[in-house]
Amino acid sequence: MGLNIGMPIEVSVWLTGRETPNQIDAFKKDCAEEVTAFGVMNNVVMGAPVFTEKRPGEDRVPQVPLHIHGPDVRMLICEALVVAERTMIVKSSGFVQDLDLVDLAKLREITRRAHQKARPIEMPLTDVQCDAIIEELGPTAALRTLGADMGTEALN
Repeated sequence: MGLNIGMPIEVSVWLTGRETPNQIDAFKKDCAEEVTAFGVMNNVVMGAPVFTEKRPGEDRVPQVPLHIHGPDVRMLICEALVVAERTMIVKSSGFVQDLDLVDLAKLREITRRAHQKARPIEMPLTDVQCDAIIEELGPTAALRTLGADMGTEALN
C-alpha cells in the first residue's frame, strides 16, 4: 500500500463510559504512539494526532462488538495525516548511537516483543527498524522502558 502525503491514518478504541480520565489519557497516549510507530514502519512522517469521539451509528463507526457494553459506549479515534516521506539520513550522533551496546540490545529486544505482541502476524523488526522506533519515541520513553524491564533501581 502506497502512502500519500495528506492521507489520514486512524487508530481507535472502544470506550464504555466506565473509564477514568487517567485511563482515557493512557488510551490517547497509546494511540498516538501507535500512529508514530506506523509512520516509522512505513517510512513517513506523521502529523500531530487529533482525537475525536463518535457514537455508534455515526459515519464510519462499525457495529459495536458484542463484548463492548456500558453506560456511554463510544469510539475514541486518533487521526494523523501523513505529512512527508521520511528521508534516510545517516546520523553520526543521536540517542540510539549514544547508547551502550548492552542497553541498545535490550531496547531492541523490548521493541521487538512489543511489536510482535501488537502485530503477531508480521515479520520481526530488523535492527534498523527497531533503532528508528527507539529514536522516534525518544530518550524518555526508552529509559522508562529500560527501567520497567530491569526494575526501577536501574534508573536510580
